[in-house]
Amino acid sequence: MSTTDTQNQKAILQNYLDERLEWHRNHPEIPAHGPSSVTALTYFFSASEVEAEAGFHNLECAILETWRHCGALHTVIVANSYFKCISRFKEKHQPLVEVQIEKGLVPGSVDSMSADCNGKLYTRFSTKYVLVIQDDGFPLRSGLPYFLGRGDFIGGPRNYVRDYWWVNFLRRLMRECPYNGGFSLRTNKVCKLAAKFWERKWKNSHPSWDTIEDVFYTTTLLRDSLYYRLAVSANKVHLGYKFSIEGEYYPDNLHEMPFGFHSARAFCKIVEKHPEILEIES
Repeated sequence: MSTTDTQNQKAILQNYLDERLEWHRNHPEIPAHGPSSVTALTYFFSASEVEAEAGFHNLECAILETWRHCGALHTVIVANSYFKCISRFKEKHQPLVEVQIEKGLVPGSVDSMSADCNGKLYTRFSTKYVLVIQDDGFPLRSGLPYFLGRGDFIGGPRNYVRDYWWVNFLRRLMRECPYNGGFSLRTNKVCKLAAKFWERKWKNSHPSWDTIEDVFYTTTLLRDSLYYRLAVSANKVHLGYKFSIEGEYYPDNLHEMPFGFHSARAFCKIVEKHPEILEIES
């Protein structure tokens, strides 16, 4: 894919975020509460107040879109500093929003966020499930209750995982499916187990592919621990694609729009199949 294509995809997503945020600001009503068993959670780390002000708008839109489609969920923002933009958002939406400061988050470092997800995520919510969202990964339609109770970790399968019957069969047999974690639904159980193994073996290891948080949850630990493999349900390919996509692969047998997406590339692929999502209500 060319740099121009990538820039165009980011521009399409950015335009959607801008228009949606304007709509939300003109329609400030908060929807009814969503499932009480789910906490929405996101990370936000920035190098300065100026940078935070410029970047928070997209995350604000992602949170508001999550509430629009899922109901008003208790929402945790894990940030490296109590930026003014976060403070204003929290004050506006009390008591839905909770801010947790984590000084270990390093601006620009995905590894620092992965370390927190691997070792501390379970401490950041008290509900049975956590819905992890980002400014480029959030719900596009209603349907959250459908996924509750169907797995310990559900996310869009990696773009190279095809949704064929035999792939589904083999992945279930192996009890393994590499999911994307940027937009994902996880149980408190799997977060606690991941933290247990993180503390025991991986915490002091050098950051690598194996310690990137979604790889850690859905590949590394499944291969490293038979106990984890048998205890955790994170292996359903078609369910993952019903939940989200992360790239340009869109299964032919996906008869309704995915619940959500992660990445501008995935968003544009969904728009190609479902252009109606760009329509803004009056």
